[in-house]
Amino acid sequence: MTRIKLADPDDAELAAIMANGVARYGRPLNAWLAIGHRPSVLERYFSFLFSTFEPGPLVQDLKLLAALRSVVVTGCHYTASHRWTAAMAADIDTDRATAVAISDLASCAPIDRLVTDLVNAELANDDGRTNECISGAKAELGDAATSELIFTIGLWSGLARANRALDLALDMKPAPQIVHDAVNACRAGASQPGAN
Repeated sequence: MTRIKLADPDDAELAAIMANGVARYGRPLNAWLAIGHRPSVLERYFSFLFSTFEPGPLVQDLKLLAALRSVVVTGCHYTASHRWTAAMAADIDTDRATAVAISDLASCAPIDRLVTDLVNAELANDDGRTNECISGAKAELGDAATSELIFTIGLWSGLARANRALDLALDMKPAPQIVHDAVNACRAGASQPGAN
């Protein structure tokens, strides 16, 4: 159960700010309604967040997969359902997305393994391993794409932490059970990121 009362989606100012998002998703999302207590912040949130979805130096599938793994490690079912939905909407192969989401490194292609390993290292605060992963990412992707990858990890882990703290009710289809189980394992601290 959501830990705060969400803003009223019928509020005229809020509805105007959410109009593009509602057109995209068919309804106001709970995260927006949580932020909607501060309409000016929600307006800036939309501007910033939607700009991160635009094409950049990091190819879109790696951006989506990094976001998915980041929110799983952070232990947020709400954000995992959103990032899973986004990955599927982008036609990322289900097996590929699952391997990254649950950190099944043996099943990951080399570039996905690199991305997954960087997420795991950074969110475990393993500076030595993070440095190794960043060096590998720079060699494979270049500096600009590596920068975007690092900011993707930070952005989505931060949003997932806020959404998790709010205990937002799902407003999209849940991620598959195996991903759900990985989120629970990360929440419980029962497995270290990248232990598989």
